[in-house]
Amino acid sequence: TNCRCGDTKLKVVDEYTSYLGTGDGGAIFMGSANNCTFKNCYTENYGGAIDTGNAYDSTFINCSSRKDGGGISKGYAERCIFRDCHTISDGGGIDRGDAKDCEFIKCYSIKYGGAINKGTAKNCKFTNCKSTTSCGGSLRGSATNCTFTNSFAEKDGGAIYDGSATKCTFTNCKANRCGGAIYYGNAKNCVITGNHAKSCGGAISAGIYGIPEEKDNLHKCTATNCKFTQNSAEMCGGALCGATQVSCTFKKNSAPKANNIGHYLSLSKVTVKKSASKLVLTAKLLRSYDG
Repeated sequence: TNCRCGDTKLKVVDEYTSYLGTGDGGAIFMGSANNCTFKNCYTENYGGAIDTGNAYDSTFINCSSRKDGGGISKGYAERCIFRDCHTISDGGGIDRGDAKDCEFIKCYSIKYGGAINKGTAKNCKFTNCKSTTSCGGSLRGSATNCTFTNSFAEKDGGAIYDGSATKCTFTNCKANRCGGAIYYGNAKNCVITGNHAKSCGGAISAGIYGIPEEKDNLHKCTATNCKFTQNSAEMCGGALCGATQVSCTFKKNSAPKANNIGHYLSLSKVTVKKSASKLVLTAKLLRSYDG
């Protein structure tokens, strides 16, 4: 309790002990932390601060690892703050672990999951997190009641890669390929605004040009009761690419070069009502390669 860990090798720096690890867990291995501060902790292996352990009410600042989990590897975090944590591999903040009521600020990974890789997030905030060469700028996994702001992925999934989102907000997230907010995942009751993809699916993409890379992902991307506003893609699907939508609203989404891409819409349960002044078309959109 009330412990602190800092930088360099086992010496006192500003009245707290510091650690530079060559094994797993730069500060803690197979143990938990409560109300602690971890600063500049590092390991050549897994878990810049903690490997195989949980953290509560703690702060991680500039912790890093050469392998997975810049802050925590194989552990759970609750009411924690991760700032500037990073890894050369997967999970800048947490790898193979879940987070609840946490905040991730400027965390990044070279590979998957700028903040969290292979985990879930609940009631968390992600700000300016990124994957510098791969996918999932903030998260590779699922999120509930989270906010994603200015997340970035060099490839796919500016905020989330291969995971679902429920009651989440995505703002100004970007992907240099597909899925400005989400790639390979569902969204329900989300607000998705101002996201961008250089290729397809400014908000959500099921794959490259909407064509999944694996057969079992064919119907994986579904958006339900979501709001899409001012999302954009340079090639196709300003909001959605290869995804199914149910009861969603779309406003001012765009794909300037979409006319050069084959459009495909699948409609069912079409009802046409004719009145004296207008024609109303009600249809269920099953699938769209253009969005």
